[in-house]
Amino acid sequence: MKDENIEFTIVDDDLFEILGIPDERARVDLTSMIIGEIRSRGLTRAQAAKLLGLEKSEFADLMRLRIEAFSEERLEQLLNSLDQA
Repeated sequence: MKDENIEFTIVDDDLFEILGIPDERARVDLTSMIIGEIRSRGLTRAQAAKLLGLEKSEFADLMRLRIEAFSEERLEQLLNSLDQA
């Protein structure tokens, strides 16, 4: 599977409010930090999934920014797994 090049753009917090999802900002930021750390380490998908303790499908969702199933607390735990929190 080809690694997707996803770019992140910092937006004003008001955008999340306008979209009616103000509580999503923290989860989006945490996910961005997790993905950034995985990429900076040059980890393969298998290595990163194992390090984070995620199943392949969960890891794929995380990398595709499908974070509905991840609570803020869970994302913080994943970041801790990378020694970044």
